[in-house]
Amino acid sequence: MQKNMSTKKLLFFPQNETHLENMLPLLPNLENKGYQCEFIDASKIYHQDIYKDFPQLKRITLKTTCEIPFYTTGTIQRIRFVLSLRKELKQVKSNYDGFFIGNDGALQRLVMKTISIQKIFFLVDAIINDNTFSFFKIFKHSNFMSYDIKDWIRRKSKLISMRIIRYLPFNYLLPSEIGTVRTTKMYVLGEYVKEVLKTRGIPGREILACGLPRFRKILEYRHPGINLEPNGKFKIMTLTQSAVWHNDHVKEEVQKKQLFKLINLLEKMRVNENTDVDLNIRLHPRDIVEDRSYFFEKDFVHLIEGDLYKQLLEHDIVVATSSTVLLETLAINGRVAVMMLVDQWWRYERSFLKLPCFHKFHNEKDLENYFSHLMNGGEFNRAGLENLISPSLKNSVEIITEDVIKELS
Repeated sequence: MQKNMSTKKLLFFPQNETHLENMLPLLPNLENKGYQCEFIDASKIYHQDIYKDFPQLKRITLKTTCEIPFYTTGTIQRIRFVLSLRKELKQVKSNYDGFFIGNDGALQRLVMKTISIQKIFFLVDAIINDNTFSFFKIFKHSNFMSYDIKDWIRRKSKLISMRIIRYLPFNYLLPSEIGTVRTTKMYVLGEYVKEVLKTRGIPGREILACGLPRFRKILEYRHPGINLEPNGKFKIMTLTQSAVWHNDHVKEEVQKKQLFKLINLLEKMRVNENTDVDLNIRLHPRDIVEDRSYFFEKDFVHLIEGDLYKQLLEHDIVVATSSTVLLETLAINGRVAVMMLVDQWWRYERSFLKLPCFHKFHNEKDLENYFSHLMNGGEFNRAGLENLISPSLKNSVEIITEDVIKELS
């Protein structure tokens, strides 16, 4: 017998503000079809109060509390929290037609196993990347042999084990890789992510490359795609990565060495070529400004903070190693350069950076020539961007909600 309209229920579990940005636009279409929408509030676990501006949402507030953010706790402590939360979730008696997640971490997998749910929908906000690399290239290129061999083994083991873990009854107690747990449907940004997920064992029919609601805001911005001051200052923006926060000392060493190479290159251009160029650095949210003071000793290097998209519009080019900001810059018609100045390209050859719209530079001279090329009005090639961001992005809300409703009918 068909369910009464008033009994249709959907459960949403955003882990952060980004996930919420993808989920909220779906509500009007789903509610118009008679679905009641509820949200899991795990603020006391993740230490992120993402609902403060949305008091109208109906929430299931979890009482389980972590003294520090869940994802920063040790393995044993994390298991204890998961087991404690399992007891609490068993008290949720509602049955849900659909469950929406923005991440398939331990707590999301726990909800899938504990609460009665018919269908699971995954809004895969991240650019799921192929971060694997050839074992033999380690011996040819690596300056950190022991580190890279261990990293290769770790990555390979994870990719193999996750194909087993996803089917185990207590998989919420085990580590996983984002985008690998079996769900009803996954919605991704573009074809590149879809192809990567297919290599991880997810059937193509379960993945819809249609863009994601959060990224629609890029349609509101448009960089001119040329020098902002054709005869004046050339403004370069770069970003740091959270290597320190992840306790990855090798990546941190590579990052520092590469950024200092960039600073020294720009100083040389300013002196030898009388080039008016500034470097503005946007620190990763988990970086501490005082700990990065050594980057700002030159008077042409500045710290910038504030709205990302506004900053992208104010710069002639964004230079980084591997960051989603490179993609966002291209999406609003900006220009990018990918720094591989410390011989790290072999680690990224299978990543989204392989697309031709990401211009790669392996030495300072080539990068210097490219800066000069752009400063003098040279063209910028954007080939391949359509593989990362679906042309359907503008209509992503309608496409996703229509597909969800079809799956639930």
